[in-house]
Amino acid sequence: MKPAIQLINLVSAEKFEPGNYTDEVRHHMLRVIEQKVNGEEILVAQEAA
Repeated sequence: MKPAIQLINLVSAEKFEPGNYTDEVRHHMLRVIEQKVNGEEILVAQEAA
C-alpha cells in the first residue's frame, strides 16, 4: 500500500501543463472537416478483421 501512496503523491505533485499535450483526435477531425468543406474525397480506413 505504501508504494501506491508514494506513486500517487509523486504524480499528483507534478503540475499539469495542457500545452505539453496535443489533441490528435481533434486535429484529425478538423482536417477531415476541412477536406469535406473543400469538396475533397474523405477516405475511411477499413476495420481490421
